[in-house]
Formats: sequence, structure tokens, C-alpha cells
Amino acid sequence: MATDGTLAKGFILLEVLADRPDGVTVTGLAREVGLPASTVHRLLTEMVRIGLARTDAQSKRYQLGNKLFELHHRAAEVRSLPEVMIGVMRRLADTTGLTIFMGAREGTQYFYVERIGGTDRVQIRAYVGERLPLHASSGGKCLLAFLPAQEQEQILDQLQWERVTPHTHIDEIEFRKELREVAERGYALNDGEVQEGIRAVSVPVMKGSRPAYALTISAPEFRLPLDAIDGFVALLTEAAREIQLQLPRGEDRPVRTA
Repeated sequence: MATDGTLAKGFILLEVLADRPDGVTVTGLAREVGLPASTVHRLLTEMVRIGLARTDAQSKRYQLGNKLFELHHRAAEVRSLPEVMIGVMRRLADTTGLTIFMGAREGTQYFYVERIGGTDRVQIRAYVGERLPLHASSGGKCLLAFLPAQEQEQILDQLQWERVTPHTHIDEIEFRKELREVAERGYALNDGEVQEGIRAVSVPVMKGSRPAYALTISAPEFRLPLDAIDGFVALLTEAAREIQLQLPRGEDRPVRTA
């Protein structure tokens, strides 16, 4: 790994390019990331050489290179969820008509491992690899609530308590109480804490005594009313049990996809 921060700077440039499908100039990119234009140009030149970026000679704009899409495809082939597990998610999406997510934890963040859209006209738009704070997402709450107490404490001590929406719970005492409730009832709720008007309910997918993944149904509040939550939890729990049987016995932690 580069000791002068070159790798980190290059990754920052890639993240900006990913948000600019129409491309961005060296000057615009330098202004956005706060680096000298000469540094940005040098990094982009090397990224173009190895295929991580490409440039249009006429517009002088830079975009993501095909090498990234190739790497993504290869990673998905090797590290994605087993098809039988995805099949369970598809059946759940067909039964409910709603969007189904599988998520995992990395540090203090929750990220989507898989997303299956349902048949409803309104679907939740999120992408595989998208990250959320653990305390704001129903999946993150699930993964925290079912951890061993000592490990849970270590993670809670590291949380930044970011407020994503006005409904995000950022009071640590109240959040600890919520985690106890999640562990007792077996599921977690997200009531507009990531996106206003969107509700989600999650159950853990256990591997032995530890949560490996969180299985989630997400929808607009009117499609996931509180008085119908028990029915959705029953469907999630049944699907989670089926998925648990498919987890590789030698797997100590969730596989990571991006």
C-alpha cells in the first residue's frame, strides 16, 4: 500500500467519477476533492493507463473505465450469495410484492449484499454495496442486537450517531433500549430513519449463535403499515430459517460484495 496516500487519493477520485456518469474535467475534479489540479491530472493519467478511468479527447472529461466493470463482474461471480439463497429472496419478493434486501456489517456500517425487487409499482431504489450507519438501518440494528454483549459494546462505543433524517435515533440510552427490544421480539424496525416515508423491517439470519446477515423488507409506509408488521415478520422469519440452512458451515463472516 502506498505510504504517501496515493492509493487513497485515487480511490476518492473514483468515487467522484462514479457520481458523474457524464464525466468531469480535471479542474472540476480538483475543485471537488480539494487537491491540486496537477496531482489530479497525474493520478488520472495513471488511472487511464490501467483502465480504471477513460477520457474523451474532445470534451476533456474523465469517466470510470471499463476495468472497474470487469472487476465488479469477476467479484460478483466469486463472492455473491449462493443462488439458492437468492431464490428464497425472490420468492419473498414475489409473495409480498415488496423490495427485499440482504445486508451485512462491516465495522460500524451496514451494507447491502443483495437486492431483489418485487412486483409493486413503487420499489425502493438502493444499490448493492450501499452503506448506511448501523444505528439508522433496521438491518444494522438487527446485526447489533444479536451480537455477543462484549462485541456489541465495542461497536456501540465507536458509533458516530449521525442523524440521517429527523427520525434517526441518535440518543445512545434510547438506542440501547431499542436493541434490547429487538433482541426480545426478534426483529428490528426502521421508521423513516434512512429515508422519510420509507419503513423497513428486518430479521437476523443466524450462523450458529451469531448474526451473519439481516434479511429486510422495505417499502413506503402505506405498504408496510405497523398493524401488519407481524405478518411480514412471520414471512421474513420463515425465509431467514431457510437461508440459514444454506450458509456454508466453514464461513465465519458474511461474504462481501460491492
